[in-house]
Amino acid sequence: MLWSRGFLDGKGSLDERVAFNHKACGFGKWYENVGRKELSHISEMSQIDKPHRELHELIKKIVDLKHRGEMPAAEKEYQRVGPMSEGIVRMMQTIQGKIN
Repeated sequence: MLWSRGFLDGKGSLDERVAFNHKACGFGKWYENVGRKELSHISEMSQIDKPHRELHELIKKIVDLKHRGEMPAAEKEYQRVGPMSEGIVRMMQTIQGKIN
């Protein structure tokens, strides 16, 4: 899993190599190696890259804030994760619908 609320609460771990790099997570690997090439005719494929990259950047920002002890700021930024993730999932659902 890319992100866990438990990490922010100090109850979980995070693989920073994956969490901070949009090309290293499962979706990113698929997108770079298969999806972008085979599904380039679907407009959402080109639109999903930016929000996906921004999600990883946001997670890095949250982790950096946590490591600096700036928990109120980390919590505030964390509130953005859900809506960003939901937007990406909606695009993925649209892509899936166009494939089927």
